[in-house]
Amino acid sequence: DQYNLAVVHAFFKNPPQREGHTRWVLGEVLTQSKANLYAVDPRSPTYLSMCATYLMLGDPGMVMDAAPPRLSVRLDGDPIASGTPLLLAADQDSIRLEVRVRDEVWAKSLVISDARGAVADTLIRITPDPDDDRGFTASYTTTVFPRDYDLLLEAEDGTGQRATAAFPVRVTADFQTKRPGRDWSPLATGGRVLSEDSVRAVVSLPRFVTAEDLEVLLDDSRIHSRAEGSGLAGDRSRVWVLTIVDPIRGGTSRTLSVRIAQSDGGSVTVPSPPIAIETEASFALDALFNVPNPFAEETWFFYSLGAPAGEVAIRIYTSSGRLIRTLRDLPSPQSLNDQPILWDGRDEDGDPVANGLYFYKLTARGPQGALTRIEKLARVR
Repeated sequence: DQYNLAVVHAFFKNPPQREGHTRWVLGEVLTQSKANLYAVDPRSPTYLSMCATYLMLGDPGMVMDAAPPRLSVRLDGDPIASGTPLLLAADQDSIRLEVRVRDEVWAKSLVISDARGAVADTLIRITPDPDDDRGFTASYTTTVFPRDYDLLLEAEDGTGQRATAAFPVRVTADFQTKRPGRDWSPLATGGRVLSEDSVRAVVSLPRFVTAEDLEVLLDDSRIHSRAEGSGLAGDRSRVWVLTIVDPIRGGTSRTLSVRIAQSDGGSVTVPSPPIAIETEASFALDALFNVPNPFAEETWFFYSLGAPAGEVAIRIYTSSGRLIRTLRDLPSPQSLNDQPILWDGRDEDGDPVANGLYFYKLTARGPQGALTRIEKLARVR
């Protein structure tokens, strides 16, 4: 009974100490109990016999610790659970974390990491727990950066057991496309965008920023966009809709992304997988005119198509509707400056046409049907 009482005292009343803190290791606790019992009367054969008789059956290095350290966190005074995303309010530039660390043995340390890495100990204020000298409270004031990272807390107790809490900070960009007459829909990797489609990025951030802090990139080059904020606070918002103004054309694979300016003068790209867009121009007649108009001897027809056509022709009519000349087998330029078409002012018989008003009709046939447009021109000599 006396030895059992000595073991109880070694566990709870007078446990072994290291660095000024309790250390519950099985071998050390039992050795401490024998030392305490032997110290009662070193010359007593009874105590000496008890210390020599009781043997330990088990690992002497086994840590007698019930659980890892326990973390309880408050954000700006309110409890917050691990895994809760961090968001700054419109009137906030910083947040204050208060972390209480408790343990059955003793809470040894707390490491805080954010977007810049491990936080220096000098920035974390540690105060002893007034209710339990085996624990402490830490306070840390920081800001929330508009990028992807976790604010990580890692506590360690005197036996080496650890506990963590993580608070995610996330930036998301949802790229969407809209065909005429349809609703917005997500733009999937490898999706195709037609020339008449609208494209936008809905950007959600952990803090309020201005439109000047955001820009849309196409293959690492900036393109113009129209920014609209949701839930604006002045000129700042946490959610921005960036609608692309510049046309996205061509047939190559393109990459869209959003770049966000940082307070340190640098910038980060939205850390979501880039969206590869294969642009596909629609079959459309983008422009048609002739120069000079009026003309004296000859004139050039300029036009551009959104996609190649199988057949292109220009037919010229008198003001009464009589066909006088057809220009066949014409190219399908995608730019106004590519391959303009010359008319020498002559009819099908090779005779010069008279002064007056004429009409010309361009017809282009493609896989999506036929396109036509009629314009006026005049000859004045």
